[in-house]
Amino acid sequence: MKLFRSILRRGIRLMYKLPRNEKDALRPLKLNDFSGYNQPFHPSVLYFENGLFKYRFWMVQTPYPIGGVPYRDRWECPCIYWSNDGLNWKTSKSNNPIDDLKNTEINNGDYFSDPHLVYRDDINQLECWYRITHMDRTQKDKKKQYPTYLVRKTTNDGKHWSERELLMDFQDTNSLDNMVRSPSIIWDSDRKVYRMWYVDTLPTLDNRNIVYAESSDGKNWTDKRYIKLNHYIDPWHIDVNYFDKKYHLLNYTLTGAKGINYYESDDGMNFRYIKELLKPSTFNLNSFYRAQLYRSCSVKVQDEIRVYFSASDGIKTSIGVMSGDNFNNLKVMNIARKE
Repeated sequence: MKLFRSILRRGIRLMYKLPRNEKDALRPLKLNDFSGYNQPFHPSVLYFENGLFKYRFWMVQTPYPIGGVPYRDRWECPCIYWSNDGLNWKTSKSNNPIDDLKNTEINNGDYFSDPHLVYRDDINQLECWYRITHMDRTQKDKKKQYPTYLVRKTTNDGKHWSERELLMDFQDTNSLDNMVRSPSIIWDSDRKVYRMWYVDTLPTLDNRNIVYAESSDGKNWTDKRYIKLNHYIDPWHIDVNYFDKKYHLLNYTLTGAKGINYYESDDGMNFRYIKELLKPSTFNLNSFYRAQLYRSCSVKVQDEIRVYFSASDGIKTSIGVMSGDNFNNLKVMNIARKE
């Protein structure tokens, strides 16, 4: 049995190296970035019915090129995009990425991760929250937790972004937690607070939890509270959104099929498992998500539900879209390209 599993895993790895037949394949989004590799990952998308800064959709993603591409210290710099249909996106190299590593940070091997867009309707401000990790190239212990921080940038026109602002130092004993992974934040305009859900990963990587806290300024937080899942699936990267009078949780897991699972809640604290939305289409050679899925996010677009999801075919990364009139009948879209 062990020999069979070894042969199967080796065969799958070789299969991932085969190019897709683009003519017959579903197409993901086309998103160009500053590196030229154009391999997007980890999306966060907001939709505005009446538009924001002249556009209805805004996205942040962090490029993560794979497939023989030389290592780049600037892989995960947050990049901003805008669109009026959520399928054909624009960007500008003049102000992307919105944050970049300094030479000392590049030499140190530092990196950004886990971006999330937040909108403050009270001051008409778009905010990008993300993390930065300071590495140590001399450190040989791969299990060591490197210093990580939660930061943000803001804009009031979509073009000009503020300086990087420190929100949380996870090494500080007064910090909300010793690790905040995949933060998902909503601004509550009625209560004037940020509401944040995130995954804790320390002191071990086992038995992870989804945690909730609130803050009026993004720096001083209430005591954390643990989210309850009626069907526990080990969380890794999450997204929480609120529409149609319910909280919608997307949970990407590293266990089992490593798929994207959907939960809903009436109060944002107790979540009911509904279904697995998507899993890697391992044996479909034409699939852009045959090798891996990752962080996803949901938006309500009039009567349509959309889920934007990270994907990989083993050769390159991309962002795909699922669409439907509810979460139970979402289908992966084939994105028509406007040249």
